[in-house]
Order: sequence, then C-alpha cells, then structure tokens
Amino acid sequence: MLAALIGLPLAAMAAPADIAICDRLAAHPEDQDKPSDIKGSIDIADTDVPLAVKACKAAASASGAPRRLLFELGRAYEFSRQPVEASKAYRRAIDAGSASAMVGLGVMLITGKGVKPDIAEARRLIEKAANAGDVGGMVNMAAIYGGGVGVPADMKIARDWYAKAAAANSSEAMFQLGRIAQDGDVGPKDDAAAKALFEKAASLDHADAI
Repeated sequence: MLAALIGLPLAAMAAPADIAICDRLAAHPEDQDKPSDIKGSIDIADTDVPLAVKACKAAASASGAPRRLLFELGRAYEFSRQPVEASKAYRRAIDAGSASAMVGLGVMLITGKGVKPDIAEARRLIEKAANAGDVGGMVNMAAIYGGGVGVPADMKIARDWYAKAAAANSSEAMFQLGRIAQDGDVGPKDDAAAKALFEKAASLDHADAI
C-alpha cells in the first residue's frame, strides 16, 4: 500500500520564505488580515515588484493559502501593471471574504485601470468593506460622496465616513477632515479644528499634512 501511495501528488504547500517575502513587500498597512508584526506599505517599490509577484504567486497558489495572500498577489499584479491578473486575484480574495480586496477591486472599477469601469459594483464592494470596518473602505466611501461618484455629492455623508476612518486612526481621513473644516464645506470654517487635525495627521507621517 505504501508503495502505491508514494506516487500520489501531495497538496502544494507554500514555502515560509515566499509567505514572508509576500507579506513584507505587498502587505497593505490597513489590511485587517495582515500579521500584527508586519507594517505594510501603501506602495510597492518598482524594484520590489518582480520579487513580490513571484513570491505572492507561489504563496497564494498553495492549498489553504490565507486570503490576505490572494489580496497581496492582487496588489503585486496591480503594481506590475497587470490589471487583468490583479482583478482575478482580488476576486478570489473577495470570495474568501477579504474586505481590503473589495476596496482594491472597487478602486480599479472606478478608475477603469485595465478593466471595464463599473461604478455600481465598485460602490457596492467599497460600501461592504467600509461596513465591515475596513479603513480604506471608509475613506473611499467618503471620497465617493465627496466627489459625487455615481451618487449625488454630499459632503456631510463624506465627513461622516472620514470621521469613522479617523476614529480608526487613518491619517488620510484626518487630513481630509482638516480640509473640510478649513474650507467650511460642512458648517462654518474652523481653522483651529483644521490645524489640530493637520497636526495629528502629520504626527502619523501624512505627507500632505506635513
């Protein structure tokens, strides 16, 4: 019996090195699924993209791969300017329940970067992520209402979403709330509140706030 089993293929297993490299290069700082000891980065450096694609592809193809690796593979493909492959990876991650992948694909569907634009699906995905507590989803919902993307522009709803994201420590949301207070987009101008928000965002290394 043993001899007969030797020839059977075993389920592929991801090498720890591939997982570690994928997490290090492609994890997003706002992904709720990333390991707590991984900082993540908004962008993937051009020089790191080929290695990120290779490592994430290997890691995500393994049996039982965590959904975060599928999301990170989508990011790697997106920075590699392979939008079709990125959208496929994002959809696989979404099927596994990744809120960050919902945001990633949603943004692609709004911008039409290599995929057919679909504002309605984009808004549905981003709103689902935001309601699940994803900070990127909250910020993008605010941007959708602030810019009137597929919905009537409503700065009050935009401010409310930014406030939720700021409460979750989003520096981008703090910066945008500061702009709203500075410009008086919702209620009277409040330079003191704007300054406090800019300073808080700057303390989190938000470039524009600085």
